[in-house]
Amino acid sequence: MTTMQPGFQRIPWSRRRPRWWPTSWRDFRSRVAAWWYSIGGAEIRAAVQDARRAPGWITLGLIAVFWPLSGLDIMPLLAGLGALVLLSIVNRFMPWWMRRRVRRLYRPAAGLVAFGWLVLTAGVWAWLAAVGLWLVFAGLTDTLRARRRLLSWVITGIAAATRQEPEQFRARHATWKGRVLQEVEIFYPAEVRPEEPSRRDLVLQTVRWRLKHAGAYDVDFPAGYTAIHIKAVSTLPTKVYDHLWPEQMREIPIGVTDDQSAGMFYEERSEDGSQTLERLPLAVSDPDEQRNIMVIGGTGAGKTNFVRGYIARGMRLGKFPGGVIILDGKGSSAYAPFVGRHGIIMIAREPEEWLEGLQAASAMMRSRYDRQWIYHTGGGVKPQLTRYLVVIEECQEIRAELGKDADRFYDQLGRQIRESEGTLMLVTQRPDAEGAIPGPVRDQLEDRVVLGFVSGTGARMALEDDYRMATDEYGEEMVRGRGVARLGGKLMRIQSFLLDAPLDNKEAEPFYPPPAGPEAPNVVRMPSTTNVWAPPRPAARQPAQQAPQGTQGRYVDPPTVPNVLPPNGPQEPLQPAAGDGQVVHRRRTI
Repeated sequence: MTTMQPGFQRIPWSRRRPRWWPTSWRDFRSRVAAWWYSIGGAEIRAAVQDARRAPGWITLGLIAVFWPLSGLDIMPLLAGLGALVLLSIVNRFMPWWMRRRVRRLYRPAAGLVAFGWLVLTAGVWAWLAAVGLWLVFAGLTDTLRARRRLLSWVITGIAAATRQEPEQFRARHATWKGRVLQEVEIFYPAEVRPEEPSRRDLVLQTVRWRLKHAGAYDVDFPAGYTAIHIKAVSTLPTKVYDHLWPEQMREIPIGVTDDQSAGMFYEERSEDGSQTLERLPLAVSDPDEQRNIMVIGGTGAGKTNFVRGYIARGMRLGKFPGGVIILDGKGSSAYAPFVGRHGIIMIAREPEEWLEGLQAASAMMRSRYDRQWIYHTGGGVKPQLTRYLVVIEECQEIRAELGKDADRFYDQLGRQIRESEGTLMLVTQRPDAEGAIPGPVRDQLEDRVVLGFVSGTGARMALEDDYRMATDEYGEEMVRGRGVARLGGKLMRIQSFLLDAPLDNKEAEPFYPPPAGPEAPNVVRMPSTTNVWAPPRPAARQPAQQAPQGTQGRYVDPPTVPNVLPPNGPQEPLQPAAGDGQVVHRRRTI
């Protein structure tokens, strides 16, 4: 233990303030290096590089500054003119093969002579004034020069890719947001030959590589227009949680996209309606259009989360009243939240359950075909078939385990899934793997969703000519749920919704179908502050129908179909029941 001597007082600790001047040579070098690699140093280096590309303009600017400071002496101008005349006279006596080289020295020599004379007469203050004005001019034109550098960088890349001179390309109608390029048209000569697919792919790859630091860009070659259209892709959010969608939505939202590609918009306003709290452009899928879906994505890309959210939203919105059959070839627990839920017919994750699920789906399709046959032969009323969903994940595993039984089912699936009012969703990691997509089913998968990064072969198989949208994501980090979708022939970028399991997050329970039971499920009523609207579409031509007798000239409301989910399992039996005067059909299984 230490004691303080009498007469001493403890001095409180205080932090030393930094000095604005360097205290040593090491401190001076560190401060200069920090400034050199800062934004100011980068702008100075860019201005110096731009000045080196235009030495003639820099010389004229220095002459314009030095001449007034030298008293407007006319001798420098006469000296420059004399140098020009002297070189023209000497050039007459030069060999013919050197005359062109000498003529290139006319203007630089005259400018240097005039500028040298001004340097000798103006003094040191002219240099200080010239450097100061140059810095001011560089600061005023930094944005303009940055834009010109970016366009020059893109044009030189396109010229090198097409083996043409950069002077033959012209950039027109460029729109900017600060220094970020939004849209531009680059006119090209006829020698580029964009009709060749290899040339278009090379230009597309070059533009995206050269603009990787600025974001993602779409490149298009308009027909009948000798220009390359480059447009920035709208930035998508990195994370979007699922919503309780209004019940009047006629389509299933699968993710957020840009305004140009959106099939529907969702808005949430304040209580008084004066402010828009949330606005989401949605990419939607309509099961009633009878298009099957293929989902591709690697591990960690959000593939299973996408499928799980699609099933939950489809069941909550009443799009699959016929039920859902899930065949999980991975045998994972991703679909465990649907166990015991309303409308879920079966979740098969073991080889024995796979065979049972295939038999159930096969019997459902066969039953519906038999009911259609009875109706078309005049043996009964028209059946009211409700839409159902079949989800198959990693079907190559099921095929490898069950063999010919699975092949027969896939053949039947390719022939009968559409007419039996069914929707097929096939999920796989490698669409280019052997047996990943059965042949009879491959052509039935019209809609494609690619999540995350995939191989070039897999992307080409999924998106065909537009495969580079899924492989050339230069400059973007891997975002879970980010992908490319082709819905109804329309290509778009999407960010899928995140949906947690109810056991992990209790607040996710309302997003799933209610537990199975005899009572009808409760429909979540949305507040009046939410609004859903779709962009205008051309109306489809409807066949003329004759109005009922006694209603000519009056508007008749169409019959409404109740939007009520069925109890657990399909509404119709897997096999038509036999009755008096009815043909007994043998139950067919695979």
